[in-house]
Amino acid sequence: MLLAYCLCQGSYAQVHTVVLNQQPQMSIQAGEDVSIISGERVRLGGNPTASAGYGNYIYLWEPALGLDDPTSSNPMASPTTSTNYVITTIDGNNCQQVDEVFVEVRANSRLDLELNNQTLLFPNPTQGLIHIELTHPELVDQIVVTSVLGQKNQIINPEDFIWGKIDLDLRPFGKGLYLITIRQKNKTEFKRVLVN
Repeated sequence: MLLAYCLCQGSYAQVHTVVLNQQPQMSIQAGEDVSIISGERVRLGGNPTASAGYGNYIYLWEPALGLDDPTSSNPMASPTTSTNYVITTIDGNNCQQVDEVFVEVRANSRLDLELNNQTLLFPNPTQGLIHIELTHPELVDQIVVTSVLGQKNQIINPEDFIWGKIDLDLRPFGKGLYLITIRQKNKTEFKRVLVN
């Protein structure tokens, strides 16, 4: 930008020219709103996330929960519930821009159990392999897999829980409908799983 102005002093005028090098205003892109299935991950931000402005950028994503690096330009997000992520970007001139992106978390292809609000059992229906995630495994006394005919096919005790995660293989029992019984300290949950 070229700026010129005149100063009049006495009988003559002085002309001064000032050249201002102003960088274009920074713009940022948090990315497009997206829908994922619970357990999936998605990369946030744009390509690039920040442009124009001056110097290096500082990024801060909030909330940090579910992000692999909240100070990255393009973090991986794996939220457990639908989350609105807000990015604040600061350039070398300390100019700041804010943008946001919404990540919807759906339970498609998974059966959300209402055990302790966060327990998951998936997929259902299945080809035979089932994954169970327990938010509070200390509250679970036993998990029993029973056929619809009442035959106990498998019993899982607390010592078999590894960090609250259990992988079950129902393929040896064949196709059909199975009952998963989750016995807790104060209640029992029953869920059906279909093996195709």
